[in-house]
Amino acid sequence: MLTQMTRLEERWQAYTRHPEAGVLADIVLSLHGLGEELTRLNLLRVARICEGIEALALGYMEGGAPPLSATQKQAFSRQLDTLRAAIQLFIPRPREQRQQQEDMAWAAPRRIAVFMADAAPTADILPLLDTVRQIGFEVEEASLDGMATSQRGHVAALLFPNESMPDAPLLAWVRTVRQHCPYTQLILRTPSRNMERQVALLRAGVDLLLQQDEGSEQILRLLLELTEVHEAAAYRVMVVEDSRVASTIIQRTLREHGIESEAVRDPAEVLDRLDSYQPDLVLMDMQMPKLDGIEATRVIRQQKRWRALPIVYLSGEQNIARQIEALRLGGDQFLSKPFNPIMLAAVIKTSVERYRTAQRHTQIDGLTGLLRHSVALQRLELLMEAARQQPLAVAMLDIDHFKAINDSYGHPVGDRVIMALAWLLRGKLRSTDLIARFGGEEFLIALPGADAATARAVLEQLRERFAGQLHGKNDTLLQASFSAGIAHYRPGMSVGDLIERADAALLQAKQQGRNCIVVNTVGDNPAEL
Repeated sequence: MLTQMTRLEERWQAYTRHPEAGVLADIVLSLHGLGEELTRLNLLRVARICEGIEALALGYMEGGAPPLSATQKQAFSRQLDTLRAAIQLFIPRPREQRQQQEDMAWAAPRRIAVFMADAAPTADILPLLDTVRQIGFEVEEASLDGMATSQRGHVAALLFPNESMPDAPLLAWVRTVRQHCPYTQLILRTPSRNMERQVALLRAGVDLLLQQDEGSEQILRLLLELTEVHEAAAYRVMVVEDSRVASTIIQRTLREHGIESEAVRDPAEVLDRLDSYQPDLVLMDMQMPKLDGIEATRVIRQQKRWRALPIVYLSGEQNIARQIEALRLGGDQFLSKPFNPIMLAAVIKTSVERYRTAQRHTQIDGLTGLLRHSVALQRLELLMEAARQQPLAVAMLDIDHFKAINDSYGHPVGDRVIMALAWLLRGKLRSTDLIARFGGEEFLIALPGADAATARAVLEQLRERFAGQLHGKNDTLLQASFSAGIAHYRPGMSVGDLIERADAALLQAKQQGRNCIVVNTVGDNPAEL
């Protein structure tokens, strides 16, 4: 991020020396790319600052990008200084980086702050904070009196107001917290469902509102989502355009915005090309020979696999009735030619992100938020293809005596035990690791770059931490443990081979008394383990 920020500042300095529209356009592109990276890293408040500066730069471009006044230049420079200061809070200093590398924890601690309006927390807050710590977060119970919280770089801050606080003191309290944490996501739990009060809280600086009845589980899910980083796979767009010149211009524009594309000049080829290219979005012209864009879209929508694929029309069609018909028969949005390059890129990227988010939701288990069985197998196959240059360890985990937990305490308690292990795995493992609920109380983990010995050390930490947790509520508290089997990938193995080896090690762990970890060493050189 700092490299992107430095490049942005260099372009701004170049513009202040020679105010050219092309340089200002480059600044907009730099801000857009940096904002996307901040969003991918879930630094959402900082991303919002970046987006505001981008909007400011876009405003400067109106009217042919006239030279900026001295006041405008000073204001823009101050905005860039604010953005750099915000980013630096989340970049580890060299000493911290060394400590993270030496630390045995697989993932660096994620920091959150907690602000409580009452001196004494309510009965449900302390158990929640204990759980947050157990799953890998560093929690700072912050005070507004003399604590430089803004210097800590928290990914989120939880706000617990007094339920009886009148609106005016509550809003003043929120504004003060926002001043202490200018770049942090503020999450406030409120018992109120009053629309005007919730709008006032958002205006005061709150980013996310949780209802009182949503409970601790929703807060934990939200914190995990805020700290998970999804792969920044390139956007893939299919350009259906019969004009070679037009498609070339469109593809060049997309390439400048970091978007991959493939051109299809004959709409009759669309179905075959969809299967081979696997795009995230189709950019469709309306007026083409043989069949028009509306007809091609209707055919695409008949295919079950592509019913949710975003289709954006980019056409010179001026007839409003035809545009409405195009949307009614399957299109998602309509952009007119000639197009604004920045608007085109923004529409594509937001549409693709919504599509990918919806796709992710169909791939995850509803209880744990982890990948489902079938999706995990596909991801594991991709990891194995990439493992030719680095080690890859795979583990199967199983909660010990889980049937007895369900029989003795009931399925709701059993579900809480499953969720607790899922939260621990999501909180302590890296965003690049594969974590899946493989079935019932069984989990699959894949650790790219880890040999069997490293994987065993990581899982031992998780096993000890999980075995020390209490699950359930009030008079139904219990402890649980898990057993694990580890296998490591060797060239020539199939997905089935690798899972079978991990399963065999898991069975051996159960036979050894459970609550332990076994590495499958059959056919391996012990020195490698």
